[in-house]
Amino acid sequence: MDKLIAQAHELFKNAGFGYAICDGTKLDLFASKHHDISDFGVTISTDDKPRALQFLHDNGWGLYARYVDTRYPDRRPTGNHLHHLIEDPLDTRWDDCENVSAILPDSYVKPIFLERAGVHVFKFEEPKNTTLDFIKIVFDKQQS
Repeated sequence: MDKLIAQAHELFKNAGFGYAICDGTKLDLFASKHHDISDFGVTISTDDKPRALQFLHDNGWGLYARYVDTRYPDRRPTGNHLHHLIEDPLDTRWDDCENVSAILPDSYVKPIFLERAGVHVFKFEEPKNTTLDFIKIVFDKQQS
């Protein structure tokens, strides 16, 4: 637990933007109740999204945005397992994306090529983080 926090701090300490540990795991991490953490997440301000995506891309992380088929807004995939690959972090198509998964290229989480509703997506199995090789990033507005 503390190892993941230390690794996240090492990754982001000189990134030039703030971050915080998020999701349901944060209390477990600080309370040291679990040794295997799934879905390790950080939150970053939406104002820092372009800089954060570019930073992670430049540091060797694969970036995947949650897939939602906009042609069928009432039909969404179950879970957070379907993603689009972000090839260009500064592409404006990602402006409305609230969730991104960042995966190291040598991560044990392997994308599987699928086709859903005529759109090519990737599917991930939920990881158990023992090292920082998968991060769920939530972009959120800063509260004053």
